[in-house]
Amino acid sequence: MIVEETIRATIIKPNQAIKLRARKETLDRDGTPRVTGEEWLVNKVGAYLPGAYEEVVDVVDAYVLTEKVCAWGMSPGLGKFLNGGEFPEERGNP
Repeated sequence: MIVEETIRATIIKPNQAIKLRARKETLDRDGTPRVTGEEWLVNKVGAYLPGAYEEVVDVVDAYVLTEKVCAWGMSPGLGKFLNGGEFPEERGNP
């Protein structure tokens, strides 16, 4: 038997997730089928030991959104924008 790689557990803290990638077709820990190259997030707090066909790509910190910080990184009052709906319309700040 040859040891090709040592897999270590990754600790997931509150407001964090790990991004995983499937090395080949497999089932993840929840039983969801994953195809080669597919990436997904696991955000359950605690230690996560990747499976044989999973690799940890990154540890991702959460963005906490407030009334002063919006999802697009813009502050209020920066002008007009188009909404992203099926029928875009120009909107301004109230």
